[in-house]
Amino acid sequence: MSVAEQVDHIMVEALLSSALPLSKLVEALKELSSYFHLECTSEGIRLQAIDSSRVALTIIQLPASSFATFRCDGPMILGLSFEEFARVLQSAESDESLMLRVDEPSRRLHLVFQGKDLDRTSEFSLNLQDLDYEHLEIPEFDYPVVITLQSVQFNRICRDLSQLSDSLSIDVTQHRVQFWAKGNTGEGSVTLLNREQGGNQAWLNVVEALSSTYMMKLFTLFNKSASLSKEVRLSLAESQPLFLKCLIELGDIRFYLSPQV
Repeated sequence: MSVAEQVDHIMVEALLSSALPLSKLVEALKELSSYFHLECTSEGIRLQAIDSSRVALTIIQLPASSFATFRCDGPMILGLSFEEFARVLQSAESDESLMLRVDEPSRRLHLVFQGKDLDRTSEFSLNLQDLDYEHLEIPEFDYPVVITLQSVQFNRICRDLSQLSDSLSIDVTQHRVQFWAKGNTGEGSVTLLNREQGGNQAWLNVVEALSSTYMMKLFTLFNKSASLSKEVRLSLAESQPLFLKCLIELGDIRFYLSPQV
């Protein structure tokens, strides 16, 4: 009996015309956390993950409109392993669609990949994890500092400075943003001016200057998913988690990182 035939009471059914974007996204995020939750409602699917040190929160919004078809009969919280989910998604071919199904009685996530010409179908099922869940929502407000820059540029900054330190400091004034790192072997910095033209453009909206320091490793891991977007926006406020946001093909990624004390 196939996986599809075993599903008698479908609670959630979501079809992606291409499995590739989700596969790339999960592959990029899997090192941020071991487990994650999918919160399914009539509005879409919300992915939430917290790193082991509990200083970084990742939220991905996948609205119902991002799916070719979407059905959710009632709210459901699904606990899953990043590693196992990524391993199954890696089996997808570039031209395959992906159907995600969840039936309440079995508490399993079913994944059905189908070729463009309907000549190939692959079916998998993953056991849901019994994990503690708390819906976390950090309200947005008017951040005194907002930085918008190219994802590839931010990725390069973090990659280069990570050779020197485990921490990344961000110092912002109205006219420039400076990323710097200092460690036992030396120190380095990258400064971007507030301008809208040129290869290293950065757009700054600064109400008040500030400086803060964060864990470098988490920036590096986040950049794997940010690379799926053209731009990344960093919002900062004194003594508040840094808020990074980028738009992707399926929705948006929101990353909150507490500053180092």
